[in-house]
Amino acid sequence: METSFIPERTFPGDSPLQDTIKIFNRIMKYHSPISFFVFHPPNISDPVELNNFNKMINIIQNLPNTLHVQIWLNGYLEVSEEYGMKGAEELERHLKTDGVMEGR
Repeated sequence: METSFIPERTFPGDSPLQDTIKIFNRIMKYHSPISFFVFHPPNISDPVELNNFNKMINIIQNLPNTLHVQIWLNGYLEVSEEYGMKGAEELERHLKTDGVMEGR
């Protein structure tokens, strides 16, 4: 299947977003995002597994030309530590009591 989407045609020719598209295209000549999926995530309650996982992330972060690594687990660990949560059940309970998941 051939793609025919041309981002420049999405916005009027005088739109400031045209400049953004030019910058994006220039960057994408040299860099493009790569997604890694972890099919067997670590047991974050096990310090050895979590340490091994963090070593793997560190290797990825230090690959040549790597600009930024986003990993949702870091944010989750920060929040769970801040609120003293130890698992998904506690996170769900916290969200329900905080009103985020009312009626679910």
